[in-house]
Amino acid sequence: MRHECDNCGESWRNDDIKVRFPDIPDLTTRVEPGGTVPSGQCPECGALVYPVILAVLPMLEQYAKDLDQFEKQQELERRGL
Repeated sequence: MRHECDNCGESWRNDDIKVRFPDIPDLTTRVEPGGTVPSGQCPECGALVYPVILAVLPMLEQYAKDLDQFEKQQELERRGL
């Protein structure tokens, strides 16, 4: 899994992250209540890093909508409409 820094934008592999959740210093002061839980701390700048999968979710949602629309169109064409 990849992790992206919320500050410098660097991308890291699991093995690169040395300070991981829940051992992040001052975590409760760095994350707002209800906020996304970070996966660790950036080895480069010390900011919080988050799993990249979160950034992919909007693309997957759009893909699912497009696929649904495509399947509906295919069904209409199959029926000759």
